[in-house]
Amino acid sequence: MRRVTSHILGALFLVGVCGFAVPAQAALAPGQANAIVLLLVSFGADDATIAGVWRALMGSSAGVAPGAHSGSLSFVEATRPDNTSVVPGDSAVPFTTFALTNSTNAPATIYSITVEQTGKGKNTNVEGVMVVGANTAASTPKSLSGSQVDLDSAIILSPGQSITLTVAANISAKAKAGQKVQLEVVAINASVPIKGDLPILGSTRSIKRSR
Repeated sequence: MRRVTSHILGALFLVGVCGFAVPAQAALAPGQANAIVLLLVSFGADDATIAGVWRALMGSSAGVAPGAHSGSLSFVEATRPDNTSVVPGDSAVPFTTFALTNSTNAPATIYSITVEQTGKGKNTNVEGVMVVGANTAASTPKSLSGSQVDLDSAIILSPGQSITLTVAANISAKAKAGQKVQLEVVAINASVPIKGDLPILGSTRSIKRSR
């Protein structure tokens, strides 16, 4: 087992040092690459080696490898929208707002944000969920899968940079009056460690027939 492990580490070391590139279509998912890189971290690999392996596994624009930095990506809840009511067909209704700050010494990539519907009503009342930022175009609305949805992101924060994001949703035209919708952030997937308290609770919206 030790011999096999040494061969794996040796191969990864060569990839990192020699800068061998892998085709874009062969790039691994972030979670798979994270597992390999964290193995290197546990064996005491230096930052240069980790960064080289990460680039080879994920491509040159894949952010920063876990462990190849100091600090974290911290988040806090910002002003929560009021619990005002909504009507069927309302669009881009804000539910929760939070601020992210990159306190690491390298760029941080936010891969995805997981949102969950926890209101006392059917998940089909929500037609699409999105992330909106002041200087960030709204993500494409995505439907819930069960009660959750993973919102893909390509946001990159420079060291020391902060951004405020809002989770919003489109209410279905067939939403049932009398039911409630509440959206909260339950996970944030990024290229650096995350620091903050989850979930980030959102406002509760009661559905009315009309205004």
